[in-house]
Amino acid sequence: MVDSMPLPMEWSAIEQSEQIEKVVVEERLQEDQKQQKGHLTNWQHCLDLAIPAAINIRVLQVTSFETTGSKYSYASGFVVSLKHRLVLTNRHVICGGAPTVVDGLLHNKEEVSLKVLYLDPVHDFAFLSFDASQIKYMKLKEIELDPDGARVGREIRIMGNDAGEKIQILPGIIARLDRDSPFYGSGYNDWNTFYISAASSTSGGSSGSPVLASDGKAVALNCGAAKSAASSFYLPLHGVKRALDMIVGWMEGPGSTPCFEDRLEGRGAEPSSICSSSILVPRGTLQVIFKHKAFDELCRLGLTAEAEAAVRAEYPSETGMLVVDQCLKSGPADALLEPGDILLKVAGASCTTFLPLEAYLDGHVGEEVTLHVQRGGEDRAVTMVIQDLHALMPDTLFTISSAVLHPVTLHIAKAYHLEAGAGVHLASTGFMFSRAGITIHCIILSVGGVPTPTVAILEEVFASLSDGHRTSVRFHSLTDRFRVRTSVIQVDKKWFAHGRYVRARDPFDSTIGWTFQACKSSHGSSSTTSFPPASEAVPAVAGIPKGLAWAQQRVVSETDGRIVSNSPRDALVMVSFAVPYLVDGMSGAEYIGAGIVIDQARGLVLVDRSTAPTTLGDGLVTFGGVLEVPARCIFVHPLHNLSVLQYDASFLESEAQGGLVTVAEVSFVENPSLRVGDSLLFHGLSPPFIPVTQRATITRKETLKLADGRPPTYVSVNASIFHCDHAPATNGLFVKDSVANRDLAFGNHSNAENMDTQCAESDKVVAIRLCYAYSHDGDTKQIYRSVSAEIVSDIVRHLRSEKFPPRSINSLPLKFTQLQLSKVKAGMGLSETQFQRLSKKIYETESEASLLVVRRVPTGLVPCIHTGDVLLSVDGEPLVRPMELERAVFALENDKSDTCGTYETNIARKNLEKEGLTLLVLREHEELRVQVHTTPLSTLGTDRVLLWCGLMIQESHLAVSFLGYKPIQGGVYVSRWHFGSPAHKYGLRASIFIESINGILTPNLDAFLSTATNTLHDANIRIKALDLDGKPKSYTLKPCYQYWPTTEIGFNYTAQEWQLQHYPAPLNSVLQAA
Repeated sequence: MVDSMPLPMEWSAIEQSEQIEKVVVEERLQEDQKQQKGHLTNWQHCLDLAIPAAINIRVLQVTSFETTGSKYSYASGFVVSLKHRLVLTNRHVICGGAPTVVDGLLHNKEEVSLKVLYLDPVHDFAFLSFDASQIKYMKLKEIELDPDGARVGREIRIMGNDAGEKIQILPGIIARLDRDSPFYGSGYNDWNTFYISAASSTSGGSSGSPVLASDGKAVALNCGAAKSAASSFYLPLHGVKRALDMIVGWMEGPGSTPCFEDRLEGRGAEPSSICSSSILVPRGTLQVIFKHKAFDELCRLGLTAEAEAAVRAEYPSETGMLVVDQCLKSGPADALLEPGDILLKVAGASCTTFLPLEAYLDGHVGEEVTLHVQRGGEDRAVTMVIQDLHALMPDTLFTISSAVLHPVTLHIAKAYHLEAGAGVHLASTGFMFSRAGITIHCIILSVGGVPTPTVAILEEVFASLSDGHRTSVRFHSLTDRFRVRTSVIQVDKKWFAHGRYVRARDPFDSTIGWTFQACKSSHGSSSTTSFPPASEAVPAVAGIPKGLAWAQQRVVSETDGRIVSNSPRDALVMVSFAVPYLVDGMSGAEYIGAGIVIDQARGLVLVDRSTAPTTLGDGLVTFGGVLEVPARCIFVHPLHNLSVLQYDASFLESEAQGGLVTVAEVSFVENPSLRVGDSLLFHGLSPPFIPVTQRATITRKETLKLADGRPPTYVSVNASIFHCDHAPATNGLFVKDSVANRDLAFGNHSNAENMDTQCAESDKVVAIRLCYAYSHDGDTKQIYRSVSAEIVSDIVRHLRSEKFPPRSINSLPLKFTQLQLSKVKAGMGLSETQFQRLSKKIYETESEASLLVVRRVPTGLVPCIHTGDVLLSVDGEPLVRPMELERAVFALENDKSDTCGTYETNIARKNLEKEGLTLLVLREHEELRVQVHTTPLSTLGTDRVLLWCGLMIQESHLAVSFLGYKPIQGGVYVSRWHFGSPAHKYGLRASIFIESINGILTPNLDAFLSTATNTLHDANIRIKALDLDGKPKSYTLKPCYQYWPTTEIGFNYTAQEWQLQHYPAPLNSVLQAA
């Protein structure tokens, strides 16, 4: 074309040459554009065919398994057989075979259920099946697998759900075909295969994506990527193609539909003795991990020149050979092969790569094989039996007290040099093991002195132990296996269902893969419905009190042979408390702190709410560091930082008879007069059991100010505290320091007349030191502060009366802040008369020069009080401290008889004949008299909880009410959500009110339960909710009653115990039909 182009004769030779070169460049550019356009057209055509085959896979892992916990994740997959409804994805996507719920989202956003049909025990691939009848609008395509299509330098496209996007298409060029399998950490890792690598920068969500060539075929399966580079790792498809062909062969066998049992019988095998995956795709193993090493390293390992020459002659393009990297403990090759052995032959045939080795093992399961290896230049031949690789995968998980245990899997055995299938792995600690301090990912060696090498034996051991029984557990961590530790557990069979998850053996069964089988408790009834009878709840040596006769008269135990103490420090005990369900926005499940014995005959111990935050849980009281007695929380103050536990006092008395325990209880000074400068003697107890005694001087008094928690949780209200010059960070009690105060009195004759009284009360408690928890920047913080005994004297008086235990107390639930008196007078219109009265009261009581300002009012509980009101007086008495208002309430609620005793103050006498209190408040520069009535508040706390679809649902607790909002139409409150649940998947979170389900209002728990128990398994549900600011929200959800049954935990007031009840799925549910 250039030759025929005419050129002007007057151009010079140079000009003609330049013009010709320019034309040539233009022609080449046009040719490149045509080729590029054709290239893009080819890729566009390829992607147009591939995109309808892509599926966004969503996975709920509902239980812990191996080293991963419950979770929700998304990844990619693609259809590889439309006829047989098969989808290919990664093994790690479906969590290695753990109980999961899987579904897929097509390109047009149609949803389809997926079922795990097959997963490889080692390599990172799995096949899922789908129900084509669920797809109404999308015309699916399939992608053909081309294992031999992967070549170095070939351009590829990775198509998948990258980083959670709808679909991402990333380019790349294959760089290597012989990369080592990637190492992801201590969990799952592939082995005995090469990987393909390319620079394509894939990220989370793209696992399971097809690696496409320009002809539209998949040449590899995307598996992972490097975090510090743009490298991506792909699994070759040779093993995948083999598995696909074998599965399709099974599906296309005799009969119109596959019948697994008939197919097994047709093969002459016993159905009960053969693993389904072994029949679908036979896989063999020697439990040996090989690595491919280059010839230079092989020479250093001792490969002889003759052997190298023979290999190079047979395989001219080969660059290395297989070397033993690890022999799994107690496997077929253990003690026969060693790391560093060079593989020469398998069954007499040369073998230098993974594919021929794997092909032989897979084709000869159960047979003997002879391997020829070279070790240090010496040839060796070893013979061993090829094991069934599928038989090493667990098909049973044992769960007790929400813990998950399963046999040591092949991948754990490889990572930590253990024997596969031998030993019990604790995948999740749950309630019981966590309470005992047993760590996650450990091996349980024995329970109660009985070795537990298998899950079946462990299950038998726990079946023989009753609820509440205390026994030892020996274990070692996966990462510290040579350090065996021992812990003591308290068997729990009442708070959670216990049983086993069993994997379905038939892969073609239409039912869901895992089923839960509840275990029977040791007393013969199902432990998943209610607590066992009190007589059988715990052994005689450690009884938990249930429904004791509270009206019994206090008795004095015999002192013969037992130590009796009048020292307050001997009333200190160590208390640990565990919460199975984190209600009311609690952030922790385990608590510990010191307690004070306040009633020895009834076994009552006073603690703070940072030690026992709720009555829903189990406690343990330690006496003298030598005796532990189970206990339960029977009283939680709704406002103050106080709780009361009860232990079995009769058991303690029997131990005390032998002189093992010092028996003591404290008495409180009912109205102590504590002033700045007073000297006190502190007795405390630090974990594990370290007594602390020291002198302390009161330096300052104030009202404690703590920030409200988010999410809403309990925070102590209106606590009057004092500071000391020396105060350790521990719980304890204060008594008068009679020695220091006596010396002070000798120097000040005005105080000498009070010395007799002080000395007489030297053993009585005047103050206690408590731990206060609060939220700060999303974290729970704790501080220790001291409070006068007046805060507990009224409560202890109630607890020791015939009316115990009160299930509610009447109160004015208001939260106060403080404002300086000078500011109130200067800018808020305080009258001179009230100013003089309040100033006098502040001076007399040595209180802060500030007034109480209403900070928060619970919704609907005290309607006549507004936030911002300044409280001036209660029934005519000046009001400067929150405790003064509380005493007025206490006196109001007492009987008209002489039960007030020393509490008959001026305020008390005025209120005995009244039904309410009269408060003088300052509001908008105006002094108003307001009549208020008390409100009953539960001392049991939250007494009913529902678990539904992974949500913890309850009535709104007091901390929520203090925020000031409550739905007009009512609603139930969500206080928590769980990982791996439908709530996790569909985005429902805590701190919302559920107002309706499918348009049906749910104003309370009964209405919610009635509606929820009539919703079908896997049905679409509409949920209308409101957040704490009243903002409407809308959610959708599909229940999964197989793994998340509706459960109610409630307190039975008649039986005086907590009970657990499961609700079955509706009768027309898929689960019920199955």
